[in-house]
Amino acid sequence: MGEDHQARAFIEQIRDRLSRVDALVSNAGVMRPGPIDGAATDQWREMIHTNVMGVLYCMRAALPAMQAQGSGPIVNVSSMSGRRARAGTGVYSLTKFGVNGFPIRFATKPPSTISRSLSSNQGSSPPPPPRKGRLAPSFEGAAALQAADVAQAIVYALAALPRVRIDELMIRPAAATR
Repeated sequence: MGEDHQARAFIEQIRDRLSRVDALVSNAGVMRPGPIDGAATDQWREMIHTNVMGVLYCMRAALPAMQAQGSGPIVNVSSMSGRRARAGTGVYSLTKFGVNGFPIRFATKPPSTISRSLSSNQGSSPPPPPRKGRLAPSFEGAAALQAADVAQAIVYALAALPRVRIDELMIRPAAATR
């Protein structure tokens, strides 16, 4: 949900159709890799708007329904880039550090280990290729996670008993060394 009104309309559609909002899963991500020096600041704004504001808009739209019904977990999908910035991902990492500060969060691995790219290169130069041994050395050679892997982990966490609170769940390829 890129805009506040879109998030509100989406939640209203859910409430109209299902009468409830049982959970919110925010999985916003735009990555524009590159150096800070000489970077196009419009790309920074796009990442901040999508990765941070999009999450805020969705949370704000869902909270009234969840409060009225007395329940509803919020899952904000983040990235390992929100734990450690790597060369060329400074602003993206900044946005994911922000997401990690929200109520419930899930951290997945860097984009190099997820099968779907977060980069959108329309109108921009292609992202630099991963540098062997520098971007994500502990995941080299590991099979990429699939979107279904992340979805299954979210469902697992949401199915936890009501007395269990999962503040963070880190997901990585099974072959990852650490």
